[in-house]
Amino acid sequence: MSNPHRPPRNRNNANNANNGTGPGSNRPPRDVCHDFWRTGTCSRTTCRFRHERPATATAASATAGGGRGRGGQSPMNGAGTRTNVRSSFANQGINTAIGTVSSGGMAQNLQPMDAGVAMTILENYCGPSGSVTELPRAGPLIRIINCIMSKGSNWRSEDRQDALQKLATNHGKLRLQELLEWENVSTKAETVSQTMSFQLGYIVILSLFCCEALVDCPLRGRCNELLSLVHQSYTTIGSRIVASMDSMVNNLSTRETDTRSTHPEGMPFHQMLQAVTSLHKEYIQRFKTAPEDYPQIKDMSDHLGRWLSVWSTNSISDPAELSAQDKGRLVSKLKRDIGHLSTILGRESTCVAPQPTLNNGTINYTSERSRDRSDEFEVNPTIKELVIRTFMPPGHLREGGPRHDNDHASVVDITISPTQQELTSLLPQYIPATFHDAPHHLPMHSMDRLLDIQFRLLREELV
Repeated sequence: MSNPHRPPRNRNNANNANNGTGPGSNRPPRDVCHDFWRTGTCSRTTCRFRHERPATATAASATAGGGRGRGGQSPMNGAGTRTNVRSSFANQGINTAIGTVSSGGMAQNLQPMDAGVAMTILENYCGPSGSVTELPRAGPLIRIINCIMSKGSNWRSEDRQDALQKLATNHGKLRLQELLEWENVSTKAETVSQTMSFQLGYIVILSLFCCEALVDCPLRGRCNELLSLVHQSYTTIGSRIVASMDSMVNNLSTRETDTRSTHPEGMPFHQMLQAVTSLHKEYIQRFKTAPEDYPQIKDMSDHLGRWLSVWSTNSISDPAELSAQDKGRLVSKLKRDIGHLSTILGRESTCVAPQPTLNNGTINYTSERSRDRSDEFEVNPTIKELVIRTFMPPGHLREGGPRHDNDHASVVDITISPTQQELTSLLPQYIPATFHDAPHHLPMHSMDRLLDIQFRLLREELV
């Protein structure tokens, strides 16, 4: 018998409470990590559940399947038509430099995105119909890229690798290719509709290809796959970098507007220089033919040096307010990095195919690099004399005998793991020198000598 004083039970509220989606429920929805739902953190190394908090459960479950109705159909709105979940995410993200977006809304969207929501959005973008041919669609994806490569986001390393795994799929690489090949990129994007900002968008995209999460990824093939997109689109990338950086240097400002209003700030100029330098270093080291395929890349180190010189000597209007001491340290670091890039470019550009030359009726193949080898590897005479004077061969060839029980003349007899005598020996290890004409116990220009040097150096680095 029912109690007349008891209010009727709301079956909808009861169902919602059981499912964990009601207004007063503390239970997470299906496929959501319980630890992350309650505390905001997850101690698992690899968690197969979505990382969502109660505030983001509604938006995330709508796309990931948590808000689907019977039969796996999408939820319907009041008019009886299914809601387009993809369009619900179209206006999220940083909305990079769209002229119709207010500066206040854009500044708000620059905040880091929750990793669980980002993975849900990537599921949508990395699908067959996730095109980003329109700028409002590119905003959320650029915001996710910013979270991957930015140290200021609260993403764990696992979250970054999961996002990179999505972007490394076939459809994910298509999305990145569409961003790299964007038709209109400018440093004054807010004055032109549907134009991506270089400071707020394009440089963020380029930074993805040289960020620590990608470069230090255990899966080296993933980094090579994504950098192949740079190789395919470098003509566009190189021209836009030069045009945009020249524009900011000529205007002595990195701002999109001439006013110092609440308009969102882009990446500081020194970070742009570092991103462009690091991108080219990683790209050229993996694609040795880049200087031949794109001759304009040989001038990039000169451009970077010119931009750094202007930034270090002029008062460019920049979001970063640096003291003279901090700026001096950054200038020194950038000079070293640019010098390293110049060395790599000079080295790779001389590694051209051997050119045939006619000498007394005989065709000789001599590369440009082999002709300059003596100048490139010239060693200080004092150091060379010191190495020759202090040289002591390995193993039984040494005058006083082996240094320890793992000191042998043949690398075949050396164990990779060091022995106790080797670790406690007070005598210096035998480390062969690598310069030309360096003393060695094996014949010069022999394969045995090359293998001996490589083995000993790699083992020493390992130990």
